[in-house]
Amino acid sequence: KRYHMKNTDNLSTISPRRAILMFVLVALFLFYEMAVQVSPSVISPYLVKDLKIDAFVLGLISGFYFYTYTLMQIPAGLLYDRFNIRPMIIYPLLFCVAGTFLFGIANSVFMASLARMLMGAGSAFAFIGVLTVAADVFPKRHFALVVGLTQMLAAIGAMFGGLPLLPIIHAVGWRDTLFIIAGAGLFLAIFIAYFVNYKRELPEKKDTVSSITHSLKSIVKNPQSWFVAVYACMLWTPMSGFASLWGIPYLVKAYNLNQSTAAMIVMLMWVGLAISSPIVGAWSDRIQRRKLPLIVCALIGLLSFTLVLLPIQLPLILLGVMVFLAGAACAGQALSFALVRSKNSTKNLSAAIGFNNMAVVISGAIFQPLIGKIVDVHSSGALNTDGTKIYVASDYRSGLVMLFFVYAIGLFVSLFFIKEKS
Repeated sequence: KRYHMKNTDNLSTISPRRAILMFVLVALFLFYEMAVQVSPSVISPYLVKDLKIDAFVLGLISGFYFYTYTLMQIPAGLLYDRFNIRPMIIYPLLFCVAGTFLFGIANSVFMASLARMLMGAGSAFAFIGVLTVAADVFPKRHFALVVGLTQMLAAIGAMFGGLPLLPIIHAVGWRDTLFIIAGAGLFLAIFIAYFVNYKRELPEKKDTVSSITHSLKSIVKNPQSWFVAVYACMLWTPMSGFASLWGIPYLVKAYNLNQSTAAMIVMLMWVGLAISSPIVGAWSDRIQRRKLPLIVCALIGLLSFTLVLLPIQLPLILLGVMVFLAGAACAGQALSFALVRSKNSTKNLSAAIGFNNMAVVISGAIFQPLIGKIVDVHSSGALNTDGTKIYVASDYRSGLVMLFFVYAIGLFVSLFFIKEKS
């Protein structure tokens, strides 16, 4: 059996084996960008010490990744709708590699911020690329499951950017670790250049401007685009705000853990997301409903994260379970893309995916520095002997309480505003 590709000439076909190979290679770009996205969570103590910065500046540097990532989402989607796949994957991946290398040599806040901006600009094309390839080469009826599998791989990449990096950092230092990651990205680019290529039906060049205008209007004029985007943003904020940056320092202070143990517990949030994403996608496909799984995800996240934030000492096993469930609940964000596909035509699908993913990643741009600022405001101002600020558990908890409200907003939007059908 051969699949007829969605956006190509009707005579073009592709074998399931080649479809899977291309999907996996492009998904590895997503794996890669997620690893570099969350890497500040484990190198933050070294960044604070080497660059002599406070919590707000740390959040700002990390957040620069999301500024360019966010700004590039709709342009990336529009480009995917109008150009062939291979260059749209390779060049952004090389941008991401360059940013990772620059971050490794950064000796100032400016250079580190510029590096994160380059990483974000390149990474902006990863998730849209995976879903575009999936929409091209796989049957529509399996799309929610494919999105779930994609999110699973992204979560595994994020896990790799956390705890597994610590032994490498301890062995060769955080800078050489980033050089190794940059080298791995170059090898991935070579494989993608060789194996990922197919022709797509593209709009005439003379029609490009009018088609872009039509695509944007059809997306932004649909109220459901905005409601789904708000939900996606809220359900990803705990991953960007807690799992990607502030979870480890919070657990170190709140539970008197060492960095490795705290990183292991935070990694459970990514494990929960990785396991639940394909399960929620398959469940949604099976019942042919999207709204109910979205509600269930937001409710589970709200209840579990409330326990994580309480000023009590949970048993570590129970803490791990709650962190796992909080991450599993964020699978609702992945499912939102299945709604995006059902509410948009094939001609502007990538742009619609980009719009929704923009809402997802803007959470990091907003909440990473915002949480850091709240932490700073609530700190006593006392300093360590090396001149860095001292933060206690209540300081971090004051900032992270924002995440309780984002789960609540996600639940509210899914209950009263998101429609099953357009």
